[in-house]
Amino acid sequence: MEPTIGKIGGVIAQPGDPQEAGTAIRIDTRCGNPIQNIQDRTLSPDRVAAANYAAKRDFGQSAKIVNGPSGYYNCAGLVLASRRTQVGLHDLNVVWKILLDDGYVTIHQEADAEIGDIVTYSFGDTCEHIGVVVEAAVSNSLKVPRILSKHGF
Repeated sequence: MEPTIGKIGGVIAQPGDPQEAGTAIRIDTRCGNPIQNIQDRTLSPDRVAAANYAAKRDFGQSAKIVNGPSGYYNCAGLVLASRRTQVGLHDLNVVWKILLDDGYVTIHQEADAEIGDIVTYSFGDTCEHIGVVVEAAVSNSLKVPRILSKHGF
């Protein structure tokens, strides 16, 4: 399928299938270190059902789901690779290496989070999820940052 270019307010681009399933693209940290990744456009019905169930379980009815399950990218791919690929997520040390290479520093208070900051959700040495701050805690009534992740807000 050829990309469709439209006017403002219309369709800007419609992606085709540029890669075969299971391939990687070249992506590096700001320091030039390669980031391991994989693109896989296929998802089994079981994985789709599990992802939909997890989104409803984890985010509840108040969450705005912005995208359904996709094999092309995961939450780390959304944050670290502009929705182009899946980036290894589970090893927290790998995620931190990427973030440190890209110039991020640790903050310890939710109130200090600013728009564009990255949030990691971890358990021990395992990174379970990652997202981007899209609204600072001081600017909303909940007094916690609003996070965009692959599954929604």
